[in-house]
Amino acid sequence: MSSLFGFLATKFASSPENLATEALNYVLGRSRVAAGAFLRLLAEGGEPLPDDVAFQTQVGGDDQARPDIEGRTAKHGTVVVIEAKFWAGLTSNQPVAYLSRLPEEAPAVLAFIAPAARFTTLWPELLIRCQAAGHAVGPTSEVAAELWTASLPKGRTLMLLSWRAVLTEIIQALEAGRETEIAADARQLAGLCDQMDTEAFLPLRSEEVTSVEIPRRHVQFAQLAIEAGEKAIAEGLCNTKGGLRQGTGLGYCGRYLRLGDTLVFLTFDCARWARFRSTPLWLRIDGDAQRPRDDARQSLGKLRLENPPRLIEDDGYPWVPLAVPTGREWPGVVAAVVEQLTEVAGHLESGRLHSLPIGDAQ
Repeated sequence: MSSLFGFLATKFASSPENLATEALNYVLGRSRVAAGAFLRLLAEGGEPLPDDVAFQTQVGGDDQARPDIEGRTAKHGTVVVIEAKFWAGLTSNQPVAYLSRLPEEAPAVLAFIAPAARFTTLWPELLIRCQAAGHAVGPTSEVAAELWTASLPKGRTLMLLSWRAVLTEIIQALEAGRETEIAADARQLAGLCDQMDTEAFLPLRSEEVTSVEIPRRHVQFAQLAIEAGEKAIAEGLCNTKGGLRQGTGLGYCGRYLRLGDTLVFLTFDCARWARFRSTPLWLRIDGDAQRPRDDARQSLGKLRLENPPRLIEDDGYPWVPLAVPTGREWPGVVAAVVEQLTEVAGHLESGRLHSLPIGDAQ
């Protein structure tokens, strides 16, 4: 789930983690329903916490540490410390200095919130740092797929939760309580978290480095874009008049073509493949003076109405995802791509004829 908030946060904020922290604190502080849902989630991994926990951000102290969010009660002080992470590393204060913020006479939680994909690398580091500082780490448990816990001395619990688990719990509670405005705010935060998951460098798995299938397929997808373009030229569907050539860059490889009278770019595009999770092959509608982009966009409007849409706006351009069929030999795959180019060309031509004056269209 993407969101305008997520897009703007990644484009203009030097630290999306700080934005996420403030957004989470805003939701927890504005709604007792949201705060209650979060406290119930923490209780699943440890002992129940008081209902009167009030959350606040960036609380400094004598230890020079500044946790992202603290949950405090009138009786016991700080009973929850939350550190919000995307992909930034642990600081020297984390997690050990934060434990001193927690009381010894009441149940308390030190919770790290991070992408689920980071659990397998972040969790061992948290445990090792606690043990190195002399804290006896008791039994660890995967309470749920995205909620891991470890017991610490004096009634404290170390937890690692995913953004997805936290926000799903909060959003469901808000919707059940009909707090729709705050639920919408929480969904915006979820959009940012999804955006960070999409763009982040995930820890490498050994099979990703050693398998030859990944690089082989990427080369083949790039070849598919080039060869499908050549076949379309050979069949008279496309041309390269004006010296149109191939184009390559970070994560993409393709060729510029004129599809009918419309300038397009047929490409293997890793970024859109990852972002929209649909196909590695894309047709970007560039347009130029001969056929303006807006005119071509209008001609392809029917594709936008399909489910799922086959006309997607991204970075100011209309894009048509081109399906790559499975279970076919190479010539059949190339032919299937050209068939889709033929369909797009038909829409473009039909739209051009409808836009002409009656006398010119005859």
